[in-house]
Amino acid sequence: MVGFSILALINALLETIRCCHTGGGCSQTTVTSSKTYSDGTTEYSSRTSGLDCVSIEGGGTIKTASNTFEECPECPTPTDGGVGILPPKGSTEEVVSEEVEKIVLDSTFVNNPKAVCLLNMLLNEANFRDILKNLLPENSKFDVKFILTKDLRNLAGVKVDGLTRNSSPLQILIDLDIMNSASFPYIAEVMIHEAVHAKLYEMVKSVGGLSKLSEFSNEESEFGQLWAYYDKYGSQHGWQHELFFDSYVDQIAGGVENIHKLFPEDYIKFHQFMEGADGYIDPTDFYKKIVLKGLANTSKYPKLWDMRIKSFSNDLKSLSTAKKCPTN
Repeated sequence: MVGFSILALINALLETIRCCHTGGGCSQTTVTSSKTYSDGTTEYSSRTSGLDCVSIEGGGTIKTASNTFEECPECPTPTDGGVGILPPKGSTEEVVSEEVEKIVLDSTFVNNPKAVCLLNMLLNEANFRDILKNLLPENSKFDVKFILTKDLRNLAGVKVDGLTRNSSPLQILIDLDIMNSASFPYIAEVMIHEAVHAKLYEMVKSVGGLSKLSEFSNEESEFGQLWAYYDKYGSQHGWQHELFFDSYVDQIAGGVENIHKLFPEDYIKFHQFMEGADGYIDPTDFYKKIVLKGLANTSKYPKLWDMRIKSFSNDLKSLSTAKKCPTN
């Protein structure tokens, strides 16, 4: 089966079109997806959300397909079925948001409500959007595709939660068992981590490959930084993770905490429980330690904290009750 863009390639039809600013909160939205296979048959599926209004732009506004902006001052957080767009008033035609057009979903992802729910939450989270900003706009040269796969393993045959492939389109793969069983904040860390890999691959592609990075060796820019880390660590010694450690830990951790806060009851109870754990300081420090689990191969990884970091990560994966998509 082919992959589907969040909106452009899944033929999303939106019904009961009203927005928050019309008064009385947001109405329900039914998203009907159709998939056409090589034999000409078409399969339809629908899901209903309590949202048809999701604030993407700053200041409580949303860009519509007609390139206009609608005020939406009190939009709630998106839940399953929310697709991150606001259709023009009175229209039931397919709507394509310029902000998310380059996100492509494999059929394995489209058919998993939990995965779609989490991606919708992440697309409305500032850190995640900033990381993928060059892969989101309509004029991006490269697409990024999200895929769920069973028994996901890296090139060494080691089972992993997530993996990013430097292909065309760029591919972010998430292990299916992890998606189905782990908590939302745990999976969010995996997806944001892989999003950073996709960003770095996109940057390298945009200049013509790793060999071209040397042209930026004298620049104090993001590309100059890429060259400095690649020149120092090389592709065989985890230059991307070294860069993660120095430049992205706070951003990834902030994104994970923001997703966890969308489950306020669990967020509070979880951290109250963790206060008695050895090495626990506060939520901010906790999420930073969670991020470090994926950077154990770096030169600055605090090996003395290895067991505690792994324990904290397992706690977030299993003890957090944030495992169902939030509802209105």
